[in-house]
Amino acid sequence: VGFVTPHRVARPPCRWPSGFFSGSTRSLRLPPVERRPCPSRAAMAKKKPTTCKDLSVFWFNIAACLLLMSCAVPQVPWLYEDSDPGLSLRFSSYRYYSPVAANDAWGSMVPWMTWSRQVCTALERLNQPNLFALGAIAAQASGSNKVAQGGQVLGGCAAWPICKKHASERCRVYWGFAIAGITSVVLMMVSVLASILVVVFMAQEGSAKKKKKKEEAAVYGLYGQLCAAALSIAGIAVFLVGLNSGISRLQQSAYYPRPSIYWGSFVAIFAAFLQVLALPFACSRRYAYVKRETEDDMDDGMGAGQYYGPPDIGLPPTALGAGGGYGDGYGGGCGGGYGGGYGGYPPY
Repeated sequence: VGFVTPHRVARPPCRWPSGFFSGSTRSLRLPPVERRPCPSRAAMAKKKPTTCKDLSVFWFNIAACLLLMSCAVPQVPWLYEDSDPGLSLRFSSYRYYSPVAANDAWGSMVPWMTWSRQVCTALERLNQPNLFALGAIAAQASGSNKVAQGGQVLGGCAAWPICKKHASERCRVYWGFAIAGITSVVLMMVSVLASILVVVFMAQEGSAKKKKKKEEAAVYGLYGQLCAAALSIAGIAVFLVGLNSGISRLQQSAYYPRPSIYWGSFVAIFAAFLQVLALPFACSRRYAYVKRETEDDMDDGMGAGQYYGPPDIGLPPTALGAGGGYGDGYGGGCGGGYGGGYGGYPPY
């Protein structure tokens, strides 16, 4: 029985649909499409990745700016003192102290400049001529202490030299409080501006194309971080130390309650701590450029001066050890160099 060998039938070529190319025969296999990277992805690939140091410097400065600006608000209390019954109506309620103002007996915040002006105006009235004060002085001159004490009681503070002295001291101290508060706020606002500049320099560093521009932005950012940390600490210290020393001066001539530190001071100190904490990261970012420059210089030096083997100084091949190596001593190895001079050495 014979078997019929199947014949391979040639497949007809694929044709495009009728009317598409007017009956032309073309293969459906399309040429490979070249894949080109998206420009945005290529730019992102070349962009320097954001490190933990960059994020720390950025967010620490942003948080410090917000906290310091909130501490400059007059309603934020830095110091607090409960009501003191020993001062009766003049200190009948709690008292808040801030770098800008302090509240009165009714709880409303009054600027330190207003306090200073009121006390100094009252001191001017006390220094004006007063009949009770003149009578007390005359009684003291005549030696009648009881009459002098009665005139002082009736004349009030104007007839008491100690009271007028304390009023004069309070006028100067309140003026010092106002100057210290204004200085503290100015220093903190300059510190806020320095922190903002640090963030701006970081943005310039990321957008700069030249290496020199990036390094300059990193250096300026480090200087800005130093100024921000120093100014915030100075601003906080100016007000707290100034207020404490002023109250100590007032307590030397009269009774004056000393306030305790309150949450506004803690917020300001925490903001300064954030700026100080960002300082090592800013130094590390600056040191990264210095380290990179050092490595590049070392690579350039090795690339320009590295060589393997002795330099080519124009000696014959036998002089470099091609005439037998060290097998026959230096005489055979140097091929007449040392051999001719010293007759060669025997092998070991």
